[in-house]
Amino acid sequence: MSLSEPIVRGAQPEEFDEVTTLIARSFGEAPDDWPRQHVARDPNHRPELHRVCVADGKVVSALRIVRHQVHYGGVLLEHAGIADVGTPPELRRQGYSTRCLQDAIAFMEREGAHFSILYTGIQPFYERLGWAILPLRVPCYRLTGAPQPEEGVEVCPMSREQHLAGVRAVYEAFNTQRTATTVRSDRYWDLRPGEEAAREWLVALVDGQVVAYLSRHAHERLICVQEYGWMGGHKQALRELFAEAIRRGREQDAEAIRCQVGSDLGARDMLGELGEPTEPICSDHLMLRVVDLPGLLKAVEPCLRERPHRGRSMPGAAAVNLRWQDQSVGLRYDNFLLSVVPAMSGRPTLEMNSAELGQLLFGDGLRGVPPARRLPPRERRLLEVVFPAEHFVFWETDEF
Repeated sequence: MSLSEPIVRGAQPEEFDEVTTLIARSFGEAPDDWPRQHVARDPNHRPELHRVCVADGKVVSALRIVRHQVHYGGVLLEHAGIADVGTPPELRRQGYSTRCLQDAIAFMEREGAHFSILYTGIQPFYERLGWAILPLRVPCYRLTGAPQPEEGVEVCPMSREQHLAGVRAVYEAFNTQRTATTVRSDRYWDLRPGEEAAREWLVALVDGQVVAYLSRHAHERLICVQEYGWMGGHKQALRELFAEAIRRGREQDAEAIRCQVGSDLGARDMLGELGEPTEPICSDHLMLRVVDLPGLLKAVEPCLRERPHRGRSMPGAAAVNLRWQDQSVGLRYDNFLLSVVPAMSGRPTLEMNSAELGQLLFGDGLRGVPPARRLPPRERRLLEVVFPAEHFVFWETDEF
């Protein structure tokens, strides 16, 4: 079925029902509420964040852009996620979804986004347009016993009326330094936690105050901790919170627990006390695309400047360019002063593909770039220090 030359643009408010119905049909489902629910749960949605491909006056393909800020080492980045990409079966293989994604990239550039992530099982389709897999390795622990209760800690289901303000305070204190965790607005907190029956939210109280929380569900004998947080100094409360989650999981025949802990060594040690580490659960469904490389590095410059001061040996001076596709940016270092500058002529240049760039910024650091990419020793050492391995934590409760 061939239609007239299509155009791609932002959706208009009156097209909302047509767009959400098309998305549901594209996923092989009868029109239902889930695309509408996605929008209803998105605190930052605007009609034009639905990008639509229109031919003969009809919407033939659509996607949704999700805008929010995320943390990166104490600074904030502008993120634009891609969700709900859909073209009905009878209209596929005519490039409509590709047109929508190309338009979305241009839209994200105009909006000042630094990077974009999406979740998919058809990675090759998105790799053509610059997204690359960012592997996630989630620690998993086999349950080895029945944890004993801790005194002085009360664990109970979260009540939005009684506990939401406390959960929010814990979230904000716990996540400020965690890479990729979302900055949550007032409207987010009004819409999100506790609204889905499939997720159980638990809180740990000490003297009546929320000091830790988690969200969990059980799936195929596995306790999936989708988000957690705790206040420093309350490891006992964190332990009891996880112990209660394990006790409840045992009632559902769970045999193991999985949880993203990132750089949280306290939680990692605590989980080691409650279970036996096994092979992590690996996923390749998360894909990342840098939208604005110079803008991203300029945004994180305050964070990068701190890293040479952490006691590692550094060259006296070094300068290197990073290049991805047609985007380049320079890093200049002299006597512990690091600057993000425009690309410099005559300086060593590290050219990367999307996967390598994602690993450098959000994954294993320079270890994610093949050693065969030759750089002078000083410049290589600079990149090793400035880009150590990151712990990318994107809570499942922020799914889009």
